[in-house]
Order: sequence, then structure tokens, then C-alpha cells
Amino acid sequence: MKNRMLATILAGAMIMSLAACGQPAATAPETEKAESAVIETVEEIETDSVAEDVSVDETVEADSTVEESTDAEAESTDDAEEAEEMDVTILPGGWQKAESPVITDELREIFDKAMEGLVGARYIPVAYIGTQLVSGRNYAIFCRTAPVIPDPVETYAVVYIYQDLDGNAEITEIRDFGVETGISEMDGAWRQAEDPTITEDLEEIFRKAVEGLLGVDYTPAALVATQVVNGTNYCFLCEAAVVYPGAETGYKLVYVWQDSEGNVTLGEIVDLAAEAVDA
Repeated sequence: MKNRMLATILAGAMIMSLAACGQPAATAPETEKAESAVIETVEEIETDSVAEDVSVDETVEADSTVEESTDAEAESTDDAEEAEEMDVTILPGGWQKAESPVITDELREIFDKAMEGLVGARYIPVAYIGTQLVSGRNYAIFCRTAPVIPDPVETYAVVYIYQDLDGNAEITEIRDFGVETGISEMDGAWRQAEDPTITEDLEEIFRKAVEGLLGVDYTPAALVATQVVNGTNYCFLCEAAVVYPGAETGYKLVYVWQDSEGNVTLGEIVDLAAEAVDA
């Protein structure tokens, strides 16, 4: 638009200049004034055009800066979420899943030795999850825990134990999930499973329950607890992995109900978001 205005003004100036050639000398000053006004107008238009170009450049640069800042914030958020996800992984890199979840006499002896001197809370081993070979061996044991107070609320946790080459054992970390066990001696309450092994029958019950679930693969690692209520409720500790290549395995509690006629219903699925607890 401004280029058109400039062309129009310049054309007018040329016409006025040609007209001045055919006029008496007395009108020349007026012509000079008109030409001067045209020049000033042209300079103002050019100045405005330069200012507008600078403003556009600054706006583009500002938008680019905002986009870069937004991208940086998004990347930072993704990194934070990834770090948080890794922090709650029960078996991080270098760990091997236990071949059997059973707490053997040897493992219980290591567990009891590591617990010596621990005060303020009690821990009951439920299932053996995994091991890691170092200069000695690390163990991950799924446990029930409760503070030593009247009427405590019992929750699930993982206790990490290190045993050195001399057989000494110590707790290296405790992660409490804050998920209530519901286990007690009251009638109708949950009971810790006598054997955490996933039998063929339990595998079939579990597969019926999760049949049709998409996006996540669930693999039962241990039977944690049962409850008899017009049938049986089962609490499974499961490995869970999102269905895509290279996905990390996390752990969840999956609750399943089988009625007295053998029909199976999927109940609650609970994420195990652990918090570290001072040992």
C-alpha cells in the first residue's frame, strides 16, 4: 500500500515539475514549495516503512524466542517426568527377576539379619522380587509394613538389602507405596497368601480377568493376598509394560474376583508409586 502511495506522489512531482517549465518565473517559488512538500512526504513514508519493517522483524524474533522457550519447557517437563518414572521403578537396570517369589529359609535369614536394630516399624516379607550381583548381592523383597503404634495402618513396601561377601546384611533402601494391605485377623479380611507362587490355575484366573485390556501387558509375578467373600478375591503383584519396543517394566497391584461359579471379574489396578523411607 505504501509503495503505491510513494509511486503516486513521485508521479505527481514529475507532472508539477514539467508544468513549472512552461510557467512564468513568478510561479517558480510556489513550484519549489510543492516539490519540497513532496520530498518531505516521501521521506516520511520511507521512515514509516523502515520502522514497520523493524517492528515486523522484532515481532518475528520475539515469536521465535517464545517458541524456543516453549520447546525448552516441554523438553524439561518430559525429562522431569522420565526421571520421576525411573525413580519409582522397583527393579532398575542391572537387576534380574527372581525365578521364584517364595521366601526361602535362606532368604528369610538374610532378611532377619538386615532387620536387626531397626526400630519404629515392622516388616513382614511377602514375595521375593529380584536380585542384583555386585560385590556381594542385592535383594528386593516385597513386604507388608506398619509403624509400631496402636492400631497401625499396614501398607505395602519394597525393602532393598545388600549382603556382602562375608555374609553381612544391611538395608540399603525402603520404598513404601502407601497402598493399604487390608490384611488382619478379622473375619472376612484379607490374608497374606501362604504361597506367592503363580500356579497354572492362578495364571488362568488372571488371564481371564485381563482379557481384552489393550495398551499394557500384565504378567503376574506373585500372589500377594486373598480374601474369601462369596467366592475369592485375589491380589496379584504384576509386572506391567506399555506395549511398545523398549518399554520399561513397572509394577502394579491387580485385584481380581472369582465368584463361586468360577466367573472372573477384574477389579482395581493400583500403580505402585514408591516413596523412599529412611531405613
